[in-house]
Amino acid sequence: MPTSAIFQIEDQLALSKDLHRGFFMRRSMFTASQSGFTLIELLVTLVLLGLVTTLLGPNINSWLTSRQAAATRDAIANQLAGLPLEANMHGESIVITDPRQLVPSDINLQITQRIEVLANGFCVGGAFELLHQERVERFLVNQPFCEVQRVP
Repeated sequence: MPTSAIFQIEDQLALSKDLHRGFFMRRSMFTASQSGFTLIELLVTLVLLGLVTTLLGPNINSWLTSRQAAATRDAIANQLAGLPLEANMHGESIVITDPRQLVPSDINLQITQRIEVLANGFCVGGAFELLHQERVERFLVNQPFCEVQRVP
C-alpha cells in the first residue's frame, strides 16, 4: 500500500473521530434543556378542548336532528314526485288520505288535505304536516307535478 493512501486513511479516521466527538458534544448541549410540554401547557389545552366541546355539543345534536328531518322530507317529496308517473302508467287515479300510503308508520305524517293524482298524471294537489321531535312542518303539494313546497 502506498504511503499516501495510508496518510489518507489516517486523515479520514482523525476527521471521523473529530466529527463523532463534535456530535456528542452538541448532543450534550441539547440534553441540558428539556424538550416537551409543561403541565400548565397541557392543562390549558385540556381546558380549551373542554370549552369547545361544551359549546359545540348541543349544536351537533340539533344539526343531526335537522338532517334527519330533511332526509325524511326529501324521501316524501321524492315519493310524491313519482305519483304522476305511476298513475299514468297504471291508468288509474291515486288518492292519498292515509299517511301509511306514503311512509312507514314510525314517521309522524298527517295528511291535512288529500293528495290526488288523476289517471293522466295530473296532480290536483294536497297538503301534509310532518311532525319531527315536537316540531311541525307544513307542506303543500302543488299541481301539476306534485312538487312539495314548504309553508312558512
